[in-house]
Order: sequence, then structure tokens, then C-alpha cells
Amino acid sequence: MTDESVPSPVSPLEDLGYFVEWGGQAWERLTAMALREFIGTRLDGQQILEIGTRYGKMATLFALLGGQVTGIDLREECLAAAEDESRKWGVAERVTFRAYDGELDRFAENSFDLVFTKSVLVVVPRLEEFLRKIEARLKPGGKVVFLENGRGGRLLHALRALKHRSWYKKARYFTDRELDLVRTVFQVKTVRRTRLPPVYLIMGYRRLPEGVGPRKPAEPNA
Repeated sequence: MTDESVPSPVSPLEDLGYFVEWGGQAWERLTAMALREFIGTRLDGQQILEIGTRYGKMATLFALLGGQVTGIDLREECLAAAEDESRKWGVAERVTFRAYDGELDRFAENSFDLVFTKSVLVVVPRLEEFLRKIEARLKPGGKVVFLENGRGGRLLHALRALKHRSWYKKARYFTDRELDLVRTVFQVKTVRRTRLPPVYLIMGYRRLPEGVGPRKPAEPNA
């Protein structure tokens, strides 16, 4: 890389906060946990879909770890910056960014080893339908990682309403009710939560077909 504005750690994981992009230390810690305990840090040959890629930093990270990544976002204006991000890190050939209209039908079923979202499920209007479409796009035994805002107490809820007026009424902050819905669709392996800010990390698999034995716990790549 020649762009001095971009961090140049020995390993991209050494500057994970840069790639997590927003949300602060709680989101960074949970992302690190997901990589360490579930996703792995060598993703060579894996097909990865990031829904809500924004400026492409997490998609770029997955590509730096060896994945073949598709990043999609409703905000088409973000995609040029996302493409610049992948070029800066020298992984443009491993990342494709596409405008997204809220539907996943454009992607073939059984296409991805991993689907990753960050603060996306909370604004999806028909959550169960959306989750089932994600499930269908995963390969058998493929992984999902969801990082989502929890509801929190009344004071926090009021502060969010003031700060995020443009989209606040559309949001569905995560509670155990939404978590139970995720469990009906996926084989959830691990759930982690932080209290302040309230964030859910949900890691799971596409359910195995009937008659197939239970999946052994995954061993993330070192």
C-alpha cells in the first residue's frame, strides 16, 4: 500500500478498530471474539456475504484474511468509497460491491460459507422472512454472524430516539424475543451480550438436513 492515510499493521487484526469502523470498543471486542472463536482468521477460498457493507472496511478485512467477499448496501453512494477501500489494501480482486434493494433473491441458494451483518437486522421489516432467505443462501453448515443493537433501558432508548431521529422509528432493537426468532431459523452456537452499550453477538450455522447427525463444534483457523 502507498496511501499513508490507511493504517499498515503487521496483521490487519492488530488494528481491528479501523475495520469495525464505528460502534466503539464493545463492538470491536465482540468482533474480535467472533473472529477468534468462530469465523477464524484464515478464510482462504471461503465465499462471504456482508449485508450492509457501508464503506467496505469489514468486507476488506475478510478479503485480507483470504475470503472471496460480496458486500452489499442499500446506500449506493457508499459503494465508491468501499471500492476505494479495497483498492487501498490491495484486495480489490477479491471483493465485489453491489447496490442492494432489500432482496436476496439475486443470489443463488447454497452460495456462501459465511453471512455477516452489523446493525442490519434491527431495521429489517419482515425479520423472519429475511432470516430464512439468508439461511437459503448459505451452504449446508454455513455460518452466520450477527452483531446487533440491544434495546437497553428507558433512558438509553430515549437518548437514541433523539440522536437517530431519521431512522429510529424503523428500528427494532434486539431483545430475547428477536433472539428466539433467530434460534428458530439457525442452529445458534453462541450468544454474547454487552450491557453498555447493549449489543448482541449471535453466531450460528445453517441447520443440517434431517437425518444428519449433530455438527461438532467448529475449530476456527488460527
